[in-house]
Amino acid sequence: MNELYNSKTKYYVNIEGNTTTVSSNYRIHVEDSYYDLCSRLWVFAIKVYDSDSSYSPYHIDYLFMDSSYNLVHVIQEKYGVNPNFIVSPDKELWVELDSIITEKEGSIVVPLINRQRIEEPKVQRSVGMDCSFVFLDMYYAYSVDLFDSRKDDNLYLYQFDKKHRFKSRKKFKINGIRYGNPVVINNRCYISHLKRVDESHVVCISEINENGDIIGFWESQTINDINNVFLTSLDDDYIKTAVSTNHSIDLIVFSKDGCVSQRQVLFKTDGHINYITVRDNSVVFVDADESGHPNGKNCIMKLDIDASHFEYQNGFHPIYLDKSHFVLTGIRDDKNEFKIVEY
Repeated sequence: MNELYNSKTKYYVNIEGNTTTVSSNYRIHVEDSYYDLCSRLWVFAIKVYDSDSSYSPYHIDYLFMDSSYNLVHVIQEKYGVNPNFIVSPDKELWVELDSIITEKEGSIVVPLINRQRIEEPKVQRSVGMDCSFVFLDMYYAYSVDLFDSRKDDNLYLYQFDKKHRFKSRKKFKINGIRYGNPVVINNRCYISHLKRVDESHVVCISEINENGDIIGFWESQTINDINNVFLTSLDDDYIKTAVSTNHSIDLIVFSKDGCVSQRQVLFKTDGHINYITVRDNSVVFVDADESGHPNGKNCIMKLDIDASHFEYQNGFHPIYLDKSHFVLTGIRDDKNEFKIVEY
């Protein structure tokens, strides 16, 4: 494979206070981001529309920025679209793409740079990646079938050879778990999920090994009004979770016997919480009208800060970046900019 060339797209960076704004003359959207330990740079995968037309073709740029979010350089992808970053065991950054260079449709996994090592990438079936994580120094993706609640969740392991080149993607079905939320705590992987009991739910925490086998299981007493659950911490005595209800985000602490030890409302709305995700003690959620109208507020907050501390900007969607920053990118791919906000 040939190396990627510098992009001709012009980007402009403006830093004011706690906000870094990256803009372009074209519509842009952040597809993925990752901190590259090899180069010590942030990398942002950007969808760039080639004109203002609603049916405009687009390409992918990779923006490299330093720790202060100054632009270092930009290269353009020519082998695929829909990028998701993958990290190899030697901490090198790779990217999974829907291929535009092969006769067979599907995804390819290639290194972000130094692509001359790869002669011809292997084409695999494209799969949805709802989230990804590193567990026992191996990179995993997690996939939920949103269209069929009867199907169990899937775990995908990205395997590399002894020369740290991508070899294959191995699939594991997580038996009995649907709509789960995985998290790695102290080198152990847990999946939080709900089990329906009549008109109520039971909070379940399943521990899995590197092959997706369930090796530990805990469940709570029944709770009436929970829609989603995320494990945030656990010890010998307590299990702490962040949950969403129709109209609030709550912090619930369970004792090991499954009883509720503490429940605290962190955020309450007259609208409807119709999306939530939790990572590193940060909560991203959507506070929408009851009808699910697209005028919903896209919000972010920290679990250990009073609920009044959240930020949003209409027309933008917040994406977790690290423990101190998040990205605001256009909801409908209609913006000429994205923002990196410290909170």
